[in-house]
Amino acid sequence: MTVPDKNKSEEPKRNPAFIREKIVKKPVSFRERLYRIVSLLLLAALLGAAAAVSFVLVKFQMEQALYPPEPETEVVIPKDTDPRETEASVPETEPTQESAAEPSENLGEMIQSAVEEKKLEIGDYKRLSALAANVWKEAQRSFVTVTAVRQQVDVFDNVYENEGQAPGIILEMSARNILILTRYDEIRDTDELEVTFINGIKVPADIRAADSRTGIAVLDVSVSRIEEGSLELLTPVTLGNSYALSVGTPVIAAGDPFGMIGSMAAGSVVYVGTESQGADTDIRIIYTNLGLPEDSGGFLLNLDGEVIGLFTEEYSGSDGSLTPAMGISNLKGIIEHLCNGRSVAYMGVEGQAVTSEIAEAYDLPIGVYVTETEEGSPAYQAGIQTGDVITRLGSVSVSSMRDLHEALLQLTPGEEILVTVSRSSMDSSRELEFSIRLESR
Repeated sequence: MTVPDKNKSEEPKRNPAFIREKIVKKPVSFRERLYRIVSLLLLAALLGAAAAVSFVLVKFQMEQALYPPEPETEVVIPKDTDPRETEASVPETEPTQESAAEPSENLGEMIQSAVEEKKLEIGDYKRLSALAANVWKEAQRSFVTVTAVRQQVDVFDNVYENEGQAPGIILEMSARNILILTRYDEIRDTDELEVTFINGIKVPADIRAADSRTGIAVLDVSVSRIEEGSLELLTPVTLGNSYALSVGTPVIAAGDPFGMIGSMAAGSVVYVGTESQGADTDIRIIYTNLGLPEDSGGFLLNLDGEVIGLFTEEYSGSDGSLTPAMGISNLKGIIEHLCNGRSVAYMGVEGQAVTSEIAEAYDLPIGVYVTETEEGSPAYQAGIQTGDVITRLGSVSVSSMRDLHEALLQLTPGEEILVTVSRSSMDSSRELEFSIRLESR
């Protein structure tokens, strides 16, 4: 009988070699680690961008719901009354005995006697010069420089920029915009507009509206582009009453009277012309002794710093000594339209008023006698002719060019209006109606 070996039976059993092997993970390469890091960064960036966009959208919607933006306020420019019209409406009274006894003098004699009574000395001229300088110094807060940039191509097809400058004035300031009046011919067909304020800040600008007939335009500057502290240095200008001007009134040409931005000149009114005939409007021309050169720009101020006239492309330079300017009162309705981004309706007639005296003498109705119909204008295409007397625009009666102008300001380009005229023949006259589709000036 065989006895089992005790030591041999107690020896532990060993696993096979392949079972004892340990599986080790393959080491990650540098390229794979870099790829994972970049992927995580991109994912984080995408999630962050999505969160930011969502936040902005939700914030904008919440602000619109809780704090809706205030509607833009309509710009209203008060219109002026012509003192001559007021005086004409006052009934004449019999002169009193005291007034009848007063000696009558013509204007030249009155001026001569006033000069002889008070002869100006060097000190008087110095004080007048200092007063004009102080008015201009204070008014500079309302003046800006408009820079127009145009891209042009030379003969070698090289693109270059051409810059031009024009003065402007601040008309209105709101929480959103600053509106600036300037010359249209200087900024027409430009690629870029920039406005420089008195403190040197330069801000991009856009054309809000323009009127090619009077040569004026209104620019729009966003307040958000200007530092809050700088706004306190800017002041809107005051538009004066050019109807109240008379011969001898001291005036100041400011802005660009000698072709240099920031220059000024002082003088006086030498003649106030009657309304100049223009398409669909009447403009009173102010003649001064400033003697400015051709293509002078800027604005005409009184000694209160109010703007009373404009120098434009048509009315700027002198014919030797006299310098004309357009009276601001005739333009206030147009400026109001431009400030509100609206175009002025255009019909295309020039004319003069048929007063009651003229109507009685020539057997004509009271209205506007057409002296010219501009070729290609809406009135020309409709059939209105020289010699017609316009009596109504729609339901509005007209008796002067100012009436016609005010009636057109109530209409919009593209609107169709019925115009009533009286047309005379050899031995009779008849009333005609023309349908006119208005255009933009």
